[in-house]
Amino acid sequence: MAEAACIHSLHGVEKDYQKAFELFSKSAAQGNAWGQYGLGNCYYYGFGVAQDYDKAFAWFSKSAAQGYAGAQSSLGDCYYYGHGVGQDHSRAFEWFAKSAAQGNSNGQNSLGNCYYYGEGVDQDYEKAFEWYLKSAAQGNVAAQNSLGLCYYNGKGTTQDRQKALEWFSKSESQGNPTKSQKKPRVR
Repeated sequence: MAEAACIHSLHGVEKDYQKAFELFSKSAAQGNAWGQYGLGNCYYYGFGVAQDYDKAFAWFSKSAAQGYAGAQSSLGDCYYYGHGVGQDHSRAFEWFAKSAAQGNSNGQNSLGNCYYYGEGVDQDYEKAFEWYLKSAAQGNVAAQNSLGLCYYNGKGTTQDRQKALEWFSKSESQGNPTKSQKKPRVR
C-alpha cells in the first residue's frame, strides 16, 4: 500500500523511487494534498530518500489538515507508534476516526484496532467489529484477518468458527498470513 502510494504516479513503468520522490516533492511544494501524502510515504518508508519519521509526520500533517483521508490514517499511525512525534494513542484514535469517517479502509481497520484493544478509547468489541467489517468489505486484508479473530473468539459478535475460517481464508488468499494468535497490525 505505502509502496503503491509512493510510486503510483509511475503506474505502468519500471519502479523508480527516486523519480517518484522528485515528483511528489514538486507536487507537495505546490500544496497538493495527494503529493504531500505521497511525499510523507516516501519519507516514512524510505522510498527514494533516507527514512525520516519527522519529515513524514510533517508532510502527513499538511495533507491531513487539508482533509486527505489517507494522510489522516498515516498521521494516526505516526501517533500510534510514536514515529516523528510522541506516542499518543488518543491522538491516533482521533486521526483514525477522521479517516474512517471518510471511508478510508486503513483508517477503519486502525479504528477497529483502537476499540478492540482499548487504545486511545474505551475497549468496545462491538464497535471494533463494526469498523473491521466496514474495512474488510472494502478488501482490507488486515481487517479481514481481524474480523476472523472476532468471529473466532466471539468478540463483538457471536462466536462462529466457520465465518472465522472464511475471513481468514479471504485475507490469506490475498497474501496476508493468518495471525490467529497475534495482535493484528494497526495498518
